[in-house]
Amino acid sequence: MTLSTSVTDDRLGQYYRRTAAIAERLDKSLPFNRVMDTLQTIHDGKLTPFASGLRGRFVRTMPIQIGGVPKDDLIEQVKAAHRELGSYATSMMNHKLFTTLDQQETITLIDLCPADLGFTENPTTDELLDEKRLTQWSAANLDGYAIELCPAEVGPHFAVQYKGQPKGEVLWIAMERIPDSDGRPSVFDVKRRDGGALWLHDGWASPGARWKLGGRILFRLRKVSLASAV
Repeated sequence: MTLSTSVTDDRLGQYYRRTAAIAERLDKSLPFNRVMDTLQTIHDGKLTPFASGLRGRFVRTMPIQIGGVPKDDLIEQVKAAHRELGSYATSMMNHKLFTTLDQQETITLIDLCPADLGFTENPTTDELLDEKRLTQWSAANLDGYAIELCPAEVGPHFAVQYKGQPKGEVLWIAMERIPDSDGRPSVFDVKRRDGGALWLHDGWASPGARWKLGGRILFRLRKVSLASAV
């Protein structure tokens, strides 16, 4: 007797049928650890499931607040959140290209990887962060939404607000690159090492650098009107 026929309650039946379908795909088209992490964060109330586009995919979105904090104070907030702050990441925050909004606002981030974006080979930085391509992909794959590069301040704000990060997780910030203290174009990443240490780190992102197809990258998700999507 299968789960779908042994449960008579319609709603509970739907739950079991969908759970069974997901279980069949684990470690095939759905990575087991990522599914478990996603379910745990939904249970903990830290994640808002994304209902638009990318059918058959677990996609997590996360609202965060940005703005309203001067950069010097933001550096101190990162440290107060028990995040290690790399020297290169600090130099990025001190760069003139790193700016913060005067007023606080809430934005939504979406967790994607290059494979989600249609890449079949490791893309270069220029290919991955191409805003025209992101717009075209959004129009073809998302209903009423678009993904964009994040403001640079998303990196430290996310590092402060993201609680309970799993060990070994690395989340890159899709953003305009900022030179580090050695002049190398870089982006932020928010990670927790296997040993448990939390970091706001930087990654060198030269134009031709290659990104892994399964690498986790946070983009800004914005709702768009039909008129602006045309």
